[in-house]
Formats: sequence, C-alpha cells, structure tokens
Amino acid sequence: MRAYRDGHMVGQRRHGGKRHGSRSTTQHPNATGVLMARTAGFQGDGPDRRSAHRRRWAGIALASLLIAGGLFGAPAQAAPGGLDSSFGDAGKVVTDFAGYRDGGTAVAVQADGKIIVVGQTDEADAAALIPSSDFALARYNRDGSLDKSFGKDGKVSTDFAGQSDTARAVAIQGDGKIVVAGDTIVARDDPGQYASDQDFALARYNADGTLDTTFGGDGRTTTDFRGSLTGVFSWDRALSVGIQANGKIVAAGWAQPGTNVDFGLVRYNADGTLDASFGGDGKVNTDFAGHGARAAALGIQADGGIVVAGSTAGDTDIPGSSDFALARYTPRGTLDHTFGGDGKVTTGFDRGGADGAAALAIQPDGRIIAAGGALNPADLYISSDFALARYNADGTPDSRFGNGGKTSTAFAGNASATGIALQADGKIVAVGSALSAAVPHTISFALVRYAADGAVDTDGGAERKVLFDFGGPLQFASGAAIQPDGRIVVAGFTAYCDCHFGPIDFALARFKAAGSWQYDPPGHRLNQCLNASSIDLNAVFGVTEQIACGQTITAGGRWRPAAFWYVNTAYDAVPPGYVPAASTPLADFVTKLKAVKVIADAGTKQERTFVFSPAEALRTDVTLNQVDPEAPGRPMAVTIPSVKSLSVGQHTIEVRWVLSAMHCDGFTDIEGYSCLPAGEVSLGTRSITFTKATP
Repeated sequence: MRAYRDGHMVGQRRHGGKRHGSRSTTQHPNATGVLMARTAGFQGDGPDRRSAHRRRWAGIALASLLIAGGLFGAPAQAAPGGLDSSFGDAGKVVTDFAGYRDGGTAVAVQADGKIIVVGQTDEADAAALIPSSDFALARYNRDGSLDKSFGKDGKVSTDFAGQSDTARAVAIQGDGKIVVAGDTIVARDDPGQYASDQDFALARYNADGTLDTTFGGDGRTTTDFRGSLTGVFSWDRALSVGIQANGKIVAAGWAQPGTNVDFGLVRYNADGTLDASFGGDGKVNTDFAGHGARAAALGIQADGGIVVAGSTAGDTDIPGSSDFALARYTPRGTLDHTFGGDGKVTTGFDRGGADGAAALAIQPDGRIIAAGGALNPADLYISSDFALARYNADGTPDSRFGNGGKTSTAFAGNASATGIALQADGKIVAVGSALSAAVPHTISFALVRYAADGAVDTDGGAERKVLFDFGGPLQFASGAAIQPDGRIVVAGFTAYCDCHFGPIDFALARFKAAGSWQYDPPGHRLNQCLNASSIDLNAVFGVTEQIACGQTITAGGRWRPAAFWYVNTAYDAVPPGYVPAASTPLADFVTKLKAVKVIADAGTKQERTFVFSPAEALRTDVTLNQVDPEAPGRPMAVTIPSVKSLSVGQHTIEVRWVLSAMHCDGFTDIEGYSCLPAGEVSLGTRSITFTKATP
C-alpha cells in the first residue's frame, strides 16, 4: 500500500524545514537501516509541562509497544472496498506542512464539498521544554488534492504567542468563514504563577485562508479561566466549537478555574468579544458532584440549547473509573433542569473502568448520541471498545438504542471512538482508533457504521466495520464528516515512528456511502526507514555489505535489502479453517517461502529481477529484541540477500516473497490482519540512490 504526501511517496521523507526563521530540524539516517521502537503513551492531563506536548494528540488512553521491521515489511493485502478510489491515492491523502509533526485533529465539509482539516504543525526538539507549534489548516478539493486557492498551496498556519498552539475543532459559518478553536500556551508574569498557562484559543479565517481581522482585532482571541488558581499550571483547552443561528460562537472543553478541571464553555459575539449575556461574563464552568469533568464535544440544538459531552469521575471506590458525562445549557448559559433533573447526566458502561465521551451528534428528532471509549483497567490491553450511548431529549437513556440506550463494539485490541457523523438515512458513522492486543505493533484508523437501533450495520450480511492505515505504525482518526453526496470523510494523523519526536503528518481518507467494507490489514510491519536506532545491523547479521534503507548507498559493491516478518512464538489464534503446515508460525513460514525476488526499476527499460532461493536469502536466527532492545524477543524471518550493485543514480527497488500457501503469524484469527496470501507478496517499493564511491 502506498500513501502519498503532496506528491511524495511516504518513506521518502523530505529532511529539514525551518519555521519562522527560528529553528530547523534535520533527520539524519544512521547506518543501521531499522526503525527502533519506543513504548508510546497517549493521553495524560496532569501538570507535567515538559511532557504536555507528548499528550496533545489523543483523547482516550491507548498504549502499546510498537515494533517496526527493516527496509521492507509485509504490506497490507487489500484496501477496504469502501475506500473511494477517486479520492487521493486509492482513497487516502497524507499532507506534510514542512514542520516535523503535523497532526490533524478535526474535519468539516463546506457547502461546496471542499474539506477543511485542522490541527497543528511543529518541529521536534527534545531539548525544548514546550516545543513551538502553530494552528494548521488544510483545504482539499473534492478529489483530495490540496486547494491552491486556500492559503499557500492549500495550507495555512497561525501562531498565537510563540509557544505551543493546537487547533482541535472547526466549524463553518453560513457566510463561508472558518472558525477554529483549540488552545495556546501563553506566558504569565503574575507573582506566584507558573511562567505559562494553557488558554482557549480561537481564530477565524476568510474563505481564502487569510485571518479575518473583524474577529478579535487580528483574527485571533484567547480566553483564560484561571480565576483564583495560583501556583500551578492551569489547563484551559477548547476541544469543540459550534455556531449558533444568531452567529454567536460557542466553544467547549476543559477549564481549570480552581483545583479541578471542569466542563468549560465560552460564548463569543460575532466580533470575537466575550458575550456577557452568557453566564454573566461569557464563560461557564461546570463540575459533576465536586469531581473534575472534561468536556470534549458540543452540539447546538434547534431551540438554541447547548449540549456538551465528555467524562467525569465514576465509581469513587475504583481508581481511574470514569463515566460519560453530558450537560445541557440554556441559551443564556445556565444548566437546563429539564435535562436529567439538574442539567447533567452520567452514564457508565457497567465495567467499572474508564468510560469517556469524545464526540457528540444531535439527530433531527432531537435525540442525542455520544461516542467514545469504554475501558476496563483490570484488563487494559483487550477491553477498550468503541462505546455509544443515545439519550432522549430529556436526558433519559433511549431504550430503542442498543441495550438500554448503550452499545459497544470490540476490535481485536484497544479501540476508542473520537468522531461521529450522521447519515441522511439515520445510520451512524463512528470513527476512532484501534490497536491489536495480540499484535501490539500498530494503531490504525477504525470505522464502524451503526443502524438506527445501535446494531452494527450489516447491509446485506457484511458488518460495516473496518481498520485501515497509511503505511506507518501509528495512525489516529480524530473526526468524521459527511459530504453532500453521502461520502464519508475521516481525518486524523499518521506517524512514521512511534518515538515521541518522530515525524507526523495529516491523514485523510474517504469512504463511499455504500459498498463492501472489509478489514484492511494494517502495515504494522512496514518500516518507513526513520532510523531512530544505534543498533549495528551488520554486526547483528554478521554481514559486511551495506543494508539499504531507502536513501543513499554507495555504488560498486554488493548491498542487501532487508525484509522482516515477525511472528508469534506459538499459535494463539488462527483464522477459521486455516491449518498450519508446521508446529510454530516461524517454521510454517520457512516451509512456505519458496523464493525471494528483488526487482529494480520495474516498468522501465532498465528493469532487472534478481531471484534468490530461501537458502541464499532467509535468516531465522535473529529475534526482534536483537534489533530493538526494548522489544520482546519475538521470532523473525528475515530475507537479506546479497545483490549486485546498480548503476549510479536513483532506482526503484521492490522486494517480493513467493509463498507456496497462505501463511499466518499466530497472533489473531483475522485473516486479513495476520496472514500473507499464497503466491507473490509485494513488500512495497522504495527509491534508493546509488552514488559514486568517495576516493
């Protein structure tokens, strides 16, 4: 599977890139040719400012050990049938902002069908206390190409205070102007305060991507909830934004006016000033029985009521327990006591774990759907599921939906919904991210479509439930929107390294409204040659030739393309009907591998194919922890043949394995996820430049 970023194939990363003339970051490949894994942790809301930038991307906790292979890795076998091939590259688009980490966090569709994705762009700087980042916006045409009439080549970035700015929500006004909400780290000089705080940050853009100076004076405004809080870092973060019928703007998220973080709402007049008719000063904060609460999404009802969803502490006897939390406010910002009796409702999924809503939608009939995750802390790695709840207009559970108003959907490993969209036919599309417990290597986009009653939509017998990725080990879906023609747009980000300072790009995919959906096996073994390790692969494998990793190598001598496939030590699970040919997955692979092909410059007059037997190419004596000390000692099959040098210049290189029968790795029972098909299996194509030897 190939994903393209502004015309460049993923894996051919452009190095460097300066921002504001202040700093530059260049990625220097090392000699090993392997991406080394880190343990990646997501979420966190404590006052650790040094690690705050590491936690900004995800709203539900997901953690795993993510492992990558060598130059080539086993690819995804098929794209889901629902991906719209008329959009981008086979339904997917990846966009780089010339910053080191560019993450999409929200998506909206304009009336003309063009797509706006917002997020942030920044550079990696391990030495920086809080690395600089800016609001980032990209606008795409209907075919997935960047809209060159928007900003510079379809992209816009906006700085607030010179520190860390992240856009997290977007709404389109009736006049076509674009309102973006998020947060900014701002400097403080008050005695007894931290040197900086996090505040709500909003910007409004004209249709061409320029800042609208009728909003806030320069197109930007910030709002602080600090109140009497002193001596600590204050977390105020806008995570959702909506436009009322009268043109006023409502933002919701986290607010920390005191010790706890509460639901926080701000309403702005059309010019960006605070609306004093809302809560007395334009701001409202709400706790739940004295416990902290974090708002993540809002919806504006036809009567002007404002519904907000998020999470709050659950069973106080269970550490880490939390529940869905919803509140409804009147147009003046007071709690609406016709909703739940006091304006607030909480919902647990009967697991005693961490349940939280991250998305909200209001149906045309006034019923409210909240989506997020339900996590059992006693069984962290297999019990986090998509979770949806539907409420009647008065806040009571809708008994016609799921089981008593609730439904959950499991994937092979941890999963959580972060976005929701409603189709015109009443079906519900939830998107988020999922990882495999059995194969803890990849976090992928996840998408589920539900019927109006909360059951997973089968639409002719096949469940509308899919995982898909962009070729790297990490990808998070942040939101979904539906175009006027019913096609489903999913936005988020993809990372080519699971290390904290690895490169990240905007990721966007589009699905057809109808058609077959199926699992798209994530490319969890596909290494994008990021070289975050000091391991000497030549020493590990006992060879002297250069091990190529998709960049520049010296011509004249022999070289080795390394393709890795790691497997389970035993068969924990296999697909129905699959009968292994050997007692272990590694032995099964060895039995079925018949040849290794290295194809240079395919489709050109210079095309050459080198064919190797397993005896010439295959190694099974190296385990995963030998190329990554932080990884488990999983068995690996490595093909690393010695190939004649090519001529000086750039060449495309493709590695293929020839298998006599289907092979499965023993991790899961999902054929599309854990198995390689019989026949020739392409491990992807890379570009390698051969240079003259230095005298």
